[in-house]
Amino acid sequence: MRELVAFNQSQNVSYHYMGQLLVEMYHTGVRYITEKQLDIYDILTNEERLVLSRAELLPDELEQRIGRLLDFFERIIQETVYKPARKSATVVSLITQYIEQNYQKDLYLESIADEVGLSAKYISRLFKDVTGTSITDYIGLVRISKAKELLLHTDLKVNEIADRIGIYSRTTFLRLFKKYEGLTPSEYRNALLENRGRNAEGGQKDRHRA
Repeated sequence: MRELVAFNQSQNVSYHYMGQLLVEMYHTGVRYITEKQLDIYDILTNEERLVLSRAELLPDELEQRIGRLLDFFERIIQETVYKPARKSATVVSLITQYIEQNYQKDLYLESIADEVGLSAKYISRLFKDVTGTSITDYIGLVRISKAKELLLHTDLKVNEIADRIGIYSRTTFLRLFKKYEGLTPSEYRNALLENRGRNAEGGQKDRHRA
């Protein structure tokens, strides 16, 4: 860290740029903490976080800020060496919750990774290890589940339902629905209506017998 700062000083960079550099170093530490499933509030006070995340830097603050950063990374080392990692289920829970709340949007792996503050490669592997399914497949399952609800409880057309669940291609929607349900959306809805009709007819017969 000191070598990097010294190099930039030799290039006569502005204190504005130096402040941004120190903030980026801080964010590198934060990303590492997140990937290790640690809570930053266990490592830094709120006041320390505000100081380290501030891009503004005065000339007389440089050494103090470097000292704070070195102390920050020392604490990270202590936490990761001597404390066990948090359960992976916590991260998976965040991912599933985000998908279920945003399934109607244009979801993709990188956007989810940004949302939870982890790398796409890391969450992809973690999710698969914990759940046995990929994030892409889970998104599909959630969307098809929502589609089935709409087919059952609304008169929306198939393409309207596809739009509602975040699939903007009718062809893609039909393919995914049949992949998971073995039927097309129209066939699924017709089967529901037929079943509902048989149940209603059976209920009327029972009332007549009574």
